[in-house]
Amino acid sequence: MRDAWGITDRESALEIIGSLYSGRHHPRYIAENPNSPWGETGILGWDLGWLAQVASQSFLAGFISYNEFIELTIPAALILQEHFDSWEQFGENFVHGAAFWLRGNPNAESELAFRSQAQEVFVNYHIETLPPWDLDLSWVMEEF
Repeated sequence: MRDAWGITDRESALEIIGSLYSGRHHPRYIAENPNSPWGETGILGWDLGWLAQVASQSFLAGFISYNEFIELTIPAALILQEHFDSWEQFGENFVHGAAFWLRGNPNAESELAFRSQAQEVFVNYHIETLPPWDLDLSWVMEEF
């Protein structure tokens, strides 16, 4: 987490998680892609997908408690449910966000190559119906 996100302690973990919740990449995407087929949804799947990952890693590293993990991820899950009708749609948005993030990253593969690889992984998971792809996105979320 230190190399990828600069997370070394509780404070830096909460700062990154907060920035992902607020749309770390989403506002720039909207500004640079006003005619995107994703509209105002932009790349929420990318930011909130990473929020779940970073929160998980932060919990495992002991930077946040389990209750904090739940308190940070449930609101993100509710937002995802509002914007995506299926895991497939969420996955496509995440891949789209990854391609956007890779632009300008000199160490990354070309956007097209990454998108192709990411889409292949997504399709393989989707076809095999491995969790979470076989779960219905419309389950009722409750406050904990």
